[in-house]
Amino acid sequence: MVSQVFTPRLESGDRLSRTEFERRYAQAPHLKAELIEGVVYVASPVRAKQHGRPHAFIIGWLTTYVAATPGVDIEDNAAVRLDLDNEPQPDALLRIEPEAGGDLESPRMTTSKVRRNSWSKLQRVAHRSISMPN
Repeated sequence: MVSQVFTPRLESGDRLSRTEFERRYAQAPHLKAELIEGVVYVASPVRAKQHGRPHAFIIGWLTTYVAATPGVDIEDNAAVRLDLDNEPQPDALLRIEPEAGGDLESPRMTTSKVRRNSWSKLQRVAHRSISMPN
């Protein structure tokens, strides 16, 4: 008989280690969640006018910037490991390429959701309906 291990769903407010957060997150490919100071935040569905349209404008603006700025790259919706308690998933980010002085360790994705390195700059577009803890 094969036993299956139960993996609890990620819920906003869960206090988890980054390892446990990533284990649960890997089991929920449909979900957008972040780990901020060890606390899980699960994103609400986004609305067209409140999020989708501003996000499209930000991506267009950043793409134009990247096209005109050698040594800078853009990412969309990629999780970022900042430290052991923080793994945000910004809607958009810019990073400085290593050849231009950035601190990227590896140009490859290690999983479909996580890039293992630190980032030079994060650009965040967010419309949150929750209050952040003090």
